Amino acid sequence: MQFNDDGHRDDFDFDSNVITPGTEFMHRLSLNLKKYISERLNNDPTWKGLTIIFSDAFVPGEGEHKILDFIRSQRAFPDFNPNTRHCIYGADADLIMLGLSTHEPHFFILREAVMNVRDMKCHKCGKAGHMAAECGSGHA
Repeated sequence: MQFNDDGHRDDFDFDSNVITPGTEFMHRLSLNLKKYISERLNNDPTWKGLTIIFSDAFVPGEGEHKILDFIRSQRAFPDFNPNTRHCIYGADADLIMLGLSTHEPHFFILREAVMNVRDMKCHKCGKAGHMAAECGSGHA
């Protein structure tokens, strides 16, 4: 196996279009995730007592809606803790509205900061167009 200067494999091309419901990739991913969860629940003591909910593309509905429906459904249980903290990761703009719709007081959304190269500014040299990790200024 050979790697280029960026640490990526030279001989590996991955088509991200396969990360969509109905593809062979997603089917195999689902099977392997189920196997992984089962192995952990049966063999890893740190997983004992956990409840794992696995809802893949074969369960109808959008992922974020399924997650938020589950969060809302928890209020019906007598042992519901109103101080439970929820954190969801995603880039969809509707996550903010969906999060607000839960009426949960401790709801956090993690999103990636998407930056254009022209907007980047190096904190080492102060110049635009690159980040500190790529800086060749020689500053420590």
